[in-house]
Amino acid sequence: MDNKFQGKQNIVQSVFNHQAIGFDVDHCLIRYKVKALTKLCYKVICQAVIEKYNYPSSILDLTEGEYGFALNYLVIHIDKGIVLRIAENKEIIKCYRGFTEQDVETEYGPTRMLPDFDPISSIKQNPQYIVCATYFENVIPLIFAKMTQFKCEQLNSNQLESSEYHTIFVQIIEGLKMNYQHFDQHKVFPINQYGRFFRQISENPGLYMFKQNQFRTTLENLKSQGKVLFIVTNSHYEFMNLTMTYSYGEDWMNIFDFIFVKGGKPEFFNNPYKQTFLLDMNQPLLKGQVVNQIVANQKIYVEGNYTLVEQYLQQKFSSLGQILYIGDHIMNDCYFTQKYTNWDGIAIVEELFEQLKPDSQYRVEAEQNIISYRSYWGNYLESTVNNQVLKNYWYSIACKELKGVVRTLDCLQNQSLWS
Repeated sequence: MDNKFQGKQNIVQSVFNHQAIGFDVDHCLIRYKVKALTKLCYKVICQAVIEKYNYPSSILDLTEGEYGFALNYLVIHIDKGIVLRIAENKEIIKCYRGFTEQDVETEYGPTRMLPDFDPISSIKQNPQYIVCATYFENVIPLIFAKMTQFKCEQLNSNQLESSEYHTIFVQIIEGLKMNYQHFDQHKVFPINQYGRFFRQISENPGLYMFKQNQFRTTLENLKSQGKVLFIVTNSHYEFMNLTMTYSYGEDWMNIFDFIFVKGGKPEFFNNPYKQTFLLDMNQPLLKGQVVNQIVANQKIYVEGNYTLVEQYLQQKFSSLGQILYIGDHIMNDCYFTQKYTNWDGIAIVEELFEQLKPDSQYRVEAEQNIISYRSYWGNYLESTVNNQVLKNYWYSIACKELKGVVRTLDCLQNQSLWS
């Protein structure tokens, strides 16, 4: 591990005097068993695509090694049907069409660059380049590669027309929506009545999540010190309640001062005028009264924006101190938070388990739950290309811009962080 990253770890351990600490839920407060979750996401999305678009069931068949294609922050270049990984200068480290590695210079020229690609804006998904940046999205490049390979074999060709790649991508996104997006502009649907993903999680949560008894104690200690603890999640209420109840217990809400669901990050942090609603389970969209402040005896809000948090703290304390937000999405949870507010951001990056020594207890435990992607993509933090060491683009942003980067919330147990 290089000195720059080690220094960032030291910064994490020395953060202090935060009046308020906010958390994302999925892959932050909730720690998933990533291997089982990745396989579930692949299966349910593919099943939806098979049923809607009449693909053969063989699309579901993957070797254990092929699951290693599903690395966070891969880029899909849709026009070319290529999945790629980029370094901090936007140089391409590796690229694949299907599961076949392509020569980068043949595809992109001797500079190995994507000159018209802006990774930061593309995180919001533009039509040309798609960045897949969470453990719920990391299967999209994997499914894209599998379907591309199937189509090429079907046509006995090494390459498809550009329009075919766009069709494949649209079909995958439809399969994703059929499993993840259990609400529309008219109604929020109960998760046990929507797709396969939520039902599988609710029927066997222990297969996909860890209990968080130890970190619950940490949260309770923070609260006893007078810290304000809150949640901003893009998930809606029912799924959040399911996962938090399993991980932290039936009374988990008592730990937090207030909670924002369907937060729409990063808009939560960059739109101070975004409306905020009280949660109302009797309304089709679960949106009750519009409010412009945190209301006494009301804990859960729908959508919202960061100014409500700051107003609450100004009323509670004599002056507004530092606010910390912790999440797994380097961009939407952390980078944009620090860009648009005065808050600090710490990113959870579970791939950092691979930087531990092979015989480390933590790495051994992690490797039972995290899929190995090295055979396709190499080291997470950096790669050697033409005898030059290139840093992962997203890791580079995290180290340059964020307050800290850690493997999991367990790494924040050190009391010096909170005292």
